[in-house]
Amino acid sequence: MGPQPIRTAGLLTLILFFSIHLNAQSDYDDYSALDKTFKYREDFSKSSYRWESDVESKSTAEIRDGVLVFKSINDKAQAKYTPVDGMNWSGDWELEIGVRWVNGKQNSSIDFVWDRIPGQTRKYHFGFTGAGKYNLAEYNEGYQQIVGFTKASFVNRTTRNRLTVRKVKNTYYFFVNERFVKSHPYKAMKGDHIGFVVPPSSVIHVDYLYARQLEKRNNSYASSNNSVGSNNRQRTGYVAVMTKNNGYNLQRWKTRDNFPKEGIKSDWNDGFSISSLSYDNKKWSLVMSKGTGYSTQTWITRREWKKEDIKEKWNQGYKITEVSYGNGVYAVVFSKTNNLGRQRWATKISGFPSDKIREFANDGLKISKVIYGKDRWVLVATGDNRIKNQKWFKRAKFPAEDIETYTVQGYSVTQLSQENGWWVLVMSQYHNRNLHSIWFRSNEFPKTKIREYWDEDYYLTGITYTSPGNQPASPGPSKTGNNTTAKKNMKTRLLGNWYGGADGDKQGYLRFYSDDIIRMISGADTVGGYNYQQEGIKLDVKYELNSFNTPNQLDIVFYSGGNVFGKMKGIIRFKDDDTFELKLAPQLGSPRPGSFSSTTENKVATFRRVR
Repeated sequence: MGPQPIRTAGLLTLILFFSIHLNAQSDYDDYSALDKTFKYREDFSKSSYRWESDVESKSTAEIRDGVLVFKSINDKAQAKYTPVDGMNWSGDWELEIGVRWVNGKQNSSIDFVWDRIPGQTRKYHFGFTGAGKYNLAEYNEGYQQIVGFTKASFVNRTTRNRLTVRKVKNTYYFFVNERFVKSHPYKAMKGDHIGFVVPPSSVIHVDYLYARQLEKRNNSYASSNNSVGSNNRQRTGYVAVMTKNNGYNLQRWKTRDNFPKEGIKSDWNDGFSISSLSYDNKKWSLVMSKGTGYSTQTWITRREWKKEDIKEKWNQGYKITEVSYGNGVYAVVFSKTNNLGRQRWATKISGFPSDKIREFANDGLKISKVIYGKDRWVLVATGDNRIKNQKWFKRAKFPAEDIETYTVQGYSVTQLSQENGWWVLVMSQYHNRNLHSIWFRSNEFPKTKIREYWDEDYYLTGITYTSPGNQPASPGPSKTGNNTTAKKNMKTRLLGNWYGGADGDKQGYLRFYSDDIIRMISGADTVGGYNYQQEGIKLDVKYELNSFNTPNQLDIVFYSGGNVFGKMKGIIRFKDDDTFELKLAPQLGSPRPGSFSSTTENKVATFRRVR
């Protein structure tokens, strides 16, 4: 029996957790990243003769912009496979693919395939269609349907789908975009090849292909935190900012050793505009977007800051929309747009241009960009009626607390970058209240994470590469209490009793304890707290905080015998020290809400401190 959806109409109907079927739960988050060991990993980030080989009159395959473009050029489905070495198939494991239907036959399945022996017919197929259906079958001299073509709202038609096959003990568990869809008895594996199938006369984009061994680690959170505390601040890595509801609707990115002039030209031809350009880790990172509001663009690269070139472009009706310095040159992007007014710029050799920022602000201008290049700071400020208020910070350490403080006040990250050894943060409050930004960090260029947030309608608006000693702390949850000040402050603010709920729903109390226990009371019903039992089974109900992503995250997690069997993901923001808003996913295992917009089925709840 599969998991039953546990819904929360409003918030305090968390009491419905009483109806959780403990032994039937299968949550995508049952295993954390620390419980998974890669045995095979393909992100299609570089050329590969294995994957890019074409078959005459049958198929073509090319790695482009971080995906494998796989095309059937005849009236038959085509497939590609790879062996997975070193996997203990009798143990617990997980296979996962990220793939998107592009064009072709909408009613034919794009399949993830495993348990294949070359030259033999037996294998499993788990797939979806461009029409929004998923299916599961075993093939052995013919298809034996396990799940017929089933229409589901969580199957993406035009964006990437994540298909996950998880084997735990003697059972398969199948997930589409982290949604549990089916369990099935496991049969001993015979083949070690995994792969994928493109429908006849169709095109798919394969984003990644993973095979991982699973092993539960009882102290995974504590181990993660300890490693962060001792080593993480000495590692390099990327910090990315992504924004929602800023008008963007489609995006591409690429990294190049040399200035990406050819990539800019080809994307211009496809109707994209330069929205972000930076030089970090000895590479240019280019982001091209649609929906920017730019009608025409041009760019220049110069070894010196040339005011004559800027004046010329201004006279032609252009505005500066991006500035970067890298590999010995200033790169300046100019755009024609109705969204921006007059501009001013300044350079300063002797120190950070705080005096010029104040001067320009008094002149009614907002910061567009502050960078350090060659031997000087460069500031560009613009008249922008979309922005109500603006804050800026120059910090020696990563400004996590500044981001947290002003995000809850409705500000979004306009710039977050490391310049000349300093963190520069610019946050803006827009008239468009729905505009919202998040940030995250990654040791490698965060290709997979970017695509995950694309699926939630966030678009990349900035990326920087951090040098040792000035890094954000890891955003991972911890049970040890050895977190950064930002997380400590958030937990300290939550401790104690709160009363509230969503408008129109039953109100109730929340109590947060210092050892991560949470208790929820509504009328005569109580969930959680100490020595809590349900149907004779002792349960621990805890909360997990993450104050490093924006919006901040609060998850309610259910444990039995030390193992997680359910998690409700949520987002939280403080209105002031005695008031916070909380929005949870509509059911266990559902994706985390992306914004604080209330809907009929999923409302935002407000809680106020009880003194």
